[in-house]
Amino acid sequence: MTVHGEGFAPDESLKLYWSRVVGNRMTGRGWQEATDVIAESRADPQGRAEFRFKVPDDLGGSHTLSVESARGKQTTPDCG
Repeated sequence: MTVHGEGFAPDESLKLYWSRVVGNRMTGRGWQEATDVIAESRADPQGRAEFRFKVPDDLGGSHTLSVESARGKQTTPDCG
């Protein structure tokens, strides 16, 4: 899969995170959110970036993609 973003600082180093829920309702400990880096990229001179990754084999439900840079974290709406 390929995801594009823009508005980054030129030549900025970026990480793309995939969020998911882990755990189960059977143990009484419930669910918790976990995030993993699934791709890295560097912004071009115009502040655009492209991330290529294989979609993780994960449970259904809501997943969030977020990009982290030196300026902080930006998050997408949930992807179901």
